[in-house]
Amino acid sequence: MTAYLWKPADNYPNTRIGVYNKKESIDEYEFFRGNCVHKINPKIIIDFECPKEYIEKYGSIYTTAGSPVVREDVLGLCNDLLKDQIQIFDVELRTKNGVLKNYKLVNILNLVEGIDLEHSICKYLTDEKTILGFKYLVLKGNCLGDLHIARLKETKSLILVSEALKERFEKNKVKGVRFPTPEEHYAEIYNLEKVFKNAGREWPPKKQG
Repeated sequence: MTAYLWKPADNYPNTRIGVYNKKESIDEYEFFRGNCVHKINPKIIIDFECPKEYIEKYGSIYTTAGSPVVREDVLGLCNDLLKDQIQIFDVELRTKNGVLKNYKLVNILNLVEGIDLEHSICKYLTDEKTILGFKYLVLKGNCLGDLHIARLKETKSLILVSEALKERFEKNKVKGVRFPTPEEHYAEIYNLEKVFKNAGREWPPKKQG
């Protein structure tokens, strides 16, 4: 089963990106652990420099929180797929002209080991063991298993979703989010022919079966 990345829409304006309010909110990295957060009603505030009318049309909001922030009605579309796989928290979106409270921050409850190291091209820290990021990412086949959403264990900032969840969002035309394959995503960022050449690898790569 193909896994896709949770990414902001191509045309999402930089002026509408929400900034996680670190001073007044719970540490955002509490939501990167792949398990339940047991704090009761943690404060989560995200600040915007634009008016609320610019935000309300998006079903999924691009923020610096590192976790999905989606409108309540969007979550309702996916209850059957995401049951027992997420925890949701109230979030306060502070905009230029008011506060929005009909969005939720999604805490993802599972981590999956998914990197195909043989076919990926990784960026490492100086110890050459700790993965810092990727120039090309290939995932192991069926790394999500029966899950519809999970964080990548090796790089927890990356969120993986199933084809079924991708299709649900696309069918309902949810604005603000898209779901490329990892290969598609890194092709948008880098000149992959050059990346492969610098890594001493054959271009184009052979498709994995």
